[in-house]
Amino acid sequence: MISGSFFWSAPDGLTLAVGNSGTHAVNATLYAQLPYHPVRDFAPISQFSTTGLVVAANPRLPGRSVQDLVAFAKNQPGKLNIAIAGATGELAGDALWARLNLKMTNVRYKGSAPSELSLVSGETDLSMLTPLATLKHLQSGRLKAHGITSLQRSPVLPDVPTFDEQGVRGFEIQFWNGLFAPAGTPGRIVHAVNKSIVYALQAPEVKEHFKQLGLVIVGSSPEEFSAVVKRDVEKFRKIIIESGIPRL
Repeated sequence: MISGSFFWSAPDGLTLAVGNSGTHAVNATLYAQLPYHPVRDFAPISQFSTTGLVVAANPRLPGRSVQDLVAFAKNQPGKLNIAIAGATGELAGDALWARLNLKMTNVRYKGSAPSELSLVSGETDLSMLTPLATLKHLQSGRLKAHGITSLQRSPVLPDVPTFDEQGVRGFEIQFWNGLFAPAGTPGRIVHAVNKSIVYALQAPEVKEHFKQLGLVIVGSSPEEFSAVVKRDVEKFRKIIIESGIPRL
């Protein structure tokens, strides 16, 4: 959640905030009385990075492709349990299951670590996890991957295909983060900070660090980032409404 002090700050470029697809896209619809407006109250500066979510499975599930998963799940509707680590993962899963015409059962956990543990132990069957969270488990054989929700493969999991590659054309859910200034910050300041951010993201050590985290660097313009925020607000609003997830 964005700190309340951010909204009392002068729009002079001295106070900035890091936000993500949760704070600025999911929360817009998930919370009935959100104390900020994700579009109106912010001046987007630049999107730092993005990543898809891996559909990770306990090894007892047969096959590895999305087709294998569909064939298995359709024979037992509602019987496969999905470990939910957070709102973005839940919504990404709901959107994918709806697209594949599958009925799953969501089981909510308090964060990534408990959901990973439940999946590895066999308490649950599937989960939507970040590439970095799944990496060591995939390498050890304690989990397997059916695909990733981005349109590009992950730099740390280059052998895991996207769902788009596997025939689920155009399916894309990404977790992103980026830098914002308070609404009303002059354009010259926004673009000056943007120039510095984009330059910093191209430094070899920064690029390598992001790669090791499983993140794809973006470094977008303020206008491009603003379009991403607006697009994803509408995308997640549609998913939340269609999924019937209760507002908080």
